[in-house]
Amino acid sequence: MHPGAPAPRRPQVRGGGDLEPRLQPGRAVQEPADEPDPGGHPRNVGGLKAIEVYRERLVLYGCGDLLDDYEGIGGYEAFRPDLRLMHLVRVDPDEGRVAEAGLVPVQPRRFRLKRASAQDARWLRDLLTRLGEPFGTRVELAGDRSLALRWR
Repeated sequence: MHPGAPAPRRPQVRGGGDLEPRLQPGRAVQEPADEPDPGGHPRNVGGLKAIEVYRERLVLYGCGDLLDDYEGIGGYEAFRPDLRLMHLVRVDPDEGRVAEAGLVPVQPRRFRLKRASAQDARWLRDLLTRLGEPFGTRVELAGDRSLALRWR
């Protein structure tokens, strides 16, 4: 950064309850996340929710845990808690705009991460595209089983 240049804007990271089912696009960026967690909503893929790009800023409505100690606990298989995502995001350092967002599907095994299968990566692509539709995002699958976020 050269002298006299404005300081770069930092990306905002906000937390909140299980808000995605009630959100309007971009709402989490505009309003405080002070609503109580309604509970009882089934979590899919360890808490993954929709992804949005709002005013050129990335909004992750739920990332889930990359590693946790829940491996092997049964009863939630329909929600695919065995699948996780590593988020690889490139942000313009001067403006704070998201330039690129890549996602790597993984599965935890004994506190290690392994790449998810092509079938599981397709399942995640379809899920994230369906969840992102109201927010104008979709996910594309690459040949190496990674995912790329696309937005309008």
